[in-house]
Amino acid sequence: MQQNVLTETEVQGVLDAAQNEFAKHEISTDIQSLLSTGIQSQHLFSNDGSHPLGFSALNGSPPSMSDVVEMTIQRAKLQSIEIFSDGYAKLPSGCQVSAWEQAHHEVEQADFHKIAGFPSVKGSTITEHFDDRSVISLLL
Repeated sequence: MQQNVLTETEVQGVLDAAQNEFAKHEISTDIQSLLSTGIQSQHLFSNDGSHPLGFSALNGSPPSMSDVVEMTIQRAKLQSIEIFSDGYAKLPSGCQVSAWEQAHHEVEQADFHKIAGFPSVKGSTITEHFDDRSVISLLL
């Protein structure tokens, strides 16, 4: 990979992997469009619980909640509460901000484009980086 630019083979590999993942849903046109236009078109699937590419979002419309997990944990078993944005592709070993940033750095080193070990629609390029990171950690 020269100057962090995807080769045609890598591009085709991403398209093939996405098509294979969702083959039973027959949404190849949607996948091709999303991957061709990039993250700027992802919003078209926000809060669409009926679409395989749909996801919950806090964007002013009612969230679909289709991918929200609700659970109860005994207070005595809690060590921390961490609220983080999707800018972090890997959970850290600790709950300090420095641990979250270290995990982010490890992801950037291992899978800059986010097409291998950390597949995501928000891969880094030579001019754009996976940078919408926010985290709140409450140690208990």
